[in-house]
Amino acid sequence: MAELEQVATVDHQVTGVTVSPEGRIFVNFPGWTDDAPVSVAEVLPDGSLRPYPDGG
Repeated sequence: MAELEQVATVDHQVTGVTVSPEGRIFVNFPGWTDDAPVSVAEVLPDGSLRPYPDGG
């Protein structure tokens, strides 16, 4: 059986998580809260978030 591995911790509600075929991890945040940092972010290897597709 596969084991779970924690790769990041966020201080906001996450409404979705996916992993690309290449192993990139993406999360999305709800649009109904005022404190969501971005809509979609990539989880980087150090656990930080990078807005996806860009910061703009």
